[in-house]
Amino acid sequence: EEIESLTRLVRWENNHNAHTVIPTEVGDLTALTQLYFHETPFAGCIPTEMGELTQLKAWAQYANALSCSLPSTVGNMGSLKELRIFDNSFSGCLPPQLGELTALKAVQAHDNRFSCAIPTELGEMDALRKLDLSNNAFTGCIPTELGDLDELRFLSLHDNAISCFIPENLGMASNLLDLRLQENVLEGPIPTEIVSKEGLKVLLLDNNWLTGCIPDAFPDPCSLTKFSVHQNLLTGPIPWSLGQCNFPLKSEEENRQCELTVCVQENVTNCFPAPLPAPVGDACRVRLCEGPVSPPSPPPSPPPPSPPPPPPPSPPPSPPPSTPPKPPPSPPPPSPPPPPPP
Repeated sequence: EEIESLTRLVRWENNHNAHTVIPTEVGDLTALTQLYFHETPFAGCIPTEMGELTQLKAWAQYANALSCSLPSTVGNMGSLKELRIFDNSFSGCLPPQLGELTALKAVQAHDNRFSCAIPTELGEMDALRKLDLSNNAFTGCIPTELGDLDELRFLSLHDNAISCFIPENLGMASNLLDLRLQENVLEGPIPTEIVSKEGLKVLLLDNNWLTGCIPDAFPDPCSLTKFSVHQNLLTGPIPWSLGQCNFPLKSEEENRQCELTVCVQENVTNCFPAPLPAPVGDACRVRLCEGPVSPPSPPPSPPPPSPPPPPPPSPPPSPPPSTPPKPPPSPPPPSPPPPPPP
């Protein structure tokens, strides 16, 4: 039976099969509301005809071998609520037309090869709760518009090449619980608006180029259970307000290592020249990595400079030149004899 004749098909699940190419005729199944093509060796590109599925609500196309870019026609799927296309080889830019899918609640596009900057239009998806774009090759800056998503709970952008500062506006996402920005090239300070956010449970910022101090603005009560800032360029003391956070101990099988990672370890340029605040250190909630969190050892003092070599001895003064003795004065000439008498 031809695919295009299944015009009343509502759910299509084609998993663990040997299909290699998504047929273009899939665009004729306009009654589809659920499409599950995961863990199937599909390769090639997503046909642009997929944009005809305007009734589709759930699309799972993960763990395939799909490449090319995501077609801009996905912006026509106005009913889509769930998009799971992770673990493929998609490349190119994420189409800004995704921002037109205002009913979308979850986008999982991690573990692909997407590049370019993250479209600012994603900040228009008012219903979005989960956005996972990790393990790609995104560049540019984090769109400040993502802070306007009041329903956003989970934002993961780790393991990309995102630069610029962390936008303060992310702290305005009122329901944000989990923020993962590690393994990028982010620079500048850690925004106080994010550290002070009530309800935030996970904040991972390690392996970036962040500078300045950790803001002493953790809320009371603090909901953080995971906080990591190692391998940055941070300085200053570890803030006392961090002791208000409830970092749980792991199980005995995991050697009771802790969930807080702010340490100085090998090849890391963080520099915390003050001891741990007692509320944190006494609770044994700090992951020690390669050694205790303590002020870094000062570099060894250089040896005192060697005294300058003594000047060479002065040559003995030359004797003054000898003056020949003056000859004795010559005797006066003899007086002439007197004239003879007349």
